[in-house]
Amino acid sequence: MQKTSHNGWLLIGIIALFCALETWAYHSFGKHSQTEVPHYGLNIQEVRQYMAAHPNLVVVDVRTQHEFSGSHMPGAINMPLFLLYSQAASLPNDRPILLTDIASARARQACKLLRRLRPDIAEMYYVNGRLLSLPVAGVTADISSP
Repeated sequence: MQKTSHNGWLLIGIIALFCALETWAYHSFGKHSQTEVPHYGLNIQEVRQYMAAHPNLVVVDVRTQHEFSGSHMPGAINMPLFLLYSQAASLPNDRPILLTDIASARARQACKLLRRLRPDIAEMYYVNGRLLSLPVAGVTADISSP
């Protein structure tokens, strides 16, 4: 019985050592992604101004196709976040990109991913705020935030 308990503690010690080594290696050699992207987020007021100043803006909605079909910003294209990696090459690099979803979490993730995948896109932002309502396709409506 004594030997089994000793072997259990030895196994726990070895696992802890491997975890510590993995953490050290990740922090020493891993490619770190940016944890925050505050300077690429536009609040709702800034989005309105940016959209007015950039008529050639490409709006990319990163919600699922089902969510997108219910409502979306006028002129937006649907590129769900889970497909972004495979579809990133189709985005133009000569036009500004605005990433959006309903609550900004997926748009922020998409911005981080696209910044790594497509560094050739000079102007890329995401809507940093909760869109209370999105217009139905083809119907103009204002965007708002709480």
